[in-house]
Amino acid sequence: MGEAKRRSAEIKMLLSRESDWHNSLHGEEKDVAEVAIATFNRIVLQQNLTGGCYNLAFFLREYLARERGIAVEMVVGWVTDSSWEGGISHAWIEHGARKTDISIWNTEEPEAQLPGAVIIQDFEYRKGVTDYTYQRELPQSAREYLDRAAKNPEFGAAYRHKDAEHQEMFRLAAAPDGAAQYFSRAPLSMKYESLVRMLAMPERLPREA
Repeated sequence: MGEAKRRSAEIKMLLSRESDWHNSLHGEEKDVAEVAIATFNRIVLQQNLTGGCYNLAFFLREYLARERGIAVEMVVGWVTDSSWEGGISHAWIEHGARKTDISIWNTEEPEAQLPGAVIIQDFEYRKGVTDYTYQRELPQSAREYLDRAAKNPEFGAAYRHKDAEHQEMFRLAAAPDGAAQYFSRAPLSMKYESLVRMLAMPERLPREA
């Protein structure tokens, strides 16, 4: 089989897999998936949003509650992978114990933090460079590794900043007015109302090669 035919067969298989998954969704789970896909396409892709895990998790939780009447949990936890011994603070949403994460696919520094999959309702919607393990608590071995690395003068300040940020996001995710507090501090382009406007914009078709 030639490369073009192989690639065409691969695309058809992926589209069939995605269609089967989408057709299996019902009720709220279908609404969650549709909102997450639209947010990924119109904000992450079209606006090239990077490093927006907290922002997108707060946004999806608030938008689904306000516009669809759907309650989801925002989780502020950690992701780990096999590329190093530490862990990275991260946020995602869960609905019916199913995870949705549309932010780690487009990382700020892909050489340092490998892009992960787009996961929607536990379905791998887009494949990543690496497979992340999602954890609510940082494993002890990863914590010890980060604590050792924090003693390095070049890394210590950044580590303490990220740890403080993680604790603050954890607090805000649990607070009744946490989303309002978060968005009040966000840049204008990343405030809730700005994201709603982006979500309402029509999707741009990909350019032909």
